[in-house]
Formats: sequence, C-alpha cells, structure tokens
Amino acid sequence: RQWMAERFNWYADTLNIEEGSVLLPDLGATLWYSRLRVYDLGKLCDKTIAKTMAKDQPAFYDYVFEVAKPTFLHVHGSWTYYAAFDDDPRFRRDYIPIREHVEPWQPGGGRATPPMSGDYVRKEAVVGQEQALEQLRQEAWW
Repeated sequence: RQWMAERFNWYADTLNIEEGSVLLPDLGATLWYSRLRVYDLGKLCDKTIAKTMAKDQPAFYDYVFEVAKPTFLHVHGSWTYYAAFDDDPRFRRDYIPIREHVEPWQPGGGRATPPMSGDYVRKEAVVGQEQALEQLRQEAWW
C-alpha cells in the first residue's frame, strides 16, 4: 500500500518529524516507500508482536508503549480488535488521534464501547506543533 507510506511520510513532514516510526498492519509497499521505521502490527516482520499480540496482551502493550514507542499508530478492521489499544490506559495517555472512527468491521464486537480505528500520533511528537496537527486533521484523507 504505497498510499499508506505516503500518508505517514506526509504526517511526519507536516509535523517536522525527521526520524519517526509507524506501527501498522498490511505492510506491503509501506516497507518499500516509507522513510519511517516500520513496526509490523500484522505479525509477519516483528517477532515480539507475533508472539504477544492476542496471546500475551500485557507483554504486547509493554512492547508497544514502553519499548517500540512508535511515533505513529494505525489500526483498522480486525487489527483494531487484535491490538485492542484502548484496553491499555497508556494508549490514550501517550497518543492522540489524527483521524479516528468507530470500527465498522464488527461494531461493538461484544464490547460495551466499540473500539476505535484510525491514525494516531505520540503526544510528545506534536508539542509545539498544534497548528500543524490541526492542519493534518483538516486535510487528512481516509
């Protein structure tokens, strides 16, 4: 998905992030076209995620939020449910949405609150870049 790489490269450029990273599924062309370090939520290229996501969720969360600390996160479809980022308070503590929506893939999925899909950025990456973040929110395509 070349467009996915281009989208996150654009986010990084707009926010003046020179060395960033992104965690997302469906890597394909993202690995080829992204200038960001890519973490694989799809469990094919990241051994820790493959061993922990949906198997040892506390270890998965520790890896994502304390070790990898990707600049950007993206979830959609079934990956929203597998990652279940909103189940860990560090997600909302450390990340803010660029774009988000209720995941329509399986609304609710047996949860009291439907999970959210979208594009997220680490709060620390946008300090002093509030105007650029608002620009992204206005111009970002889905």
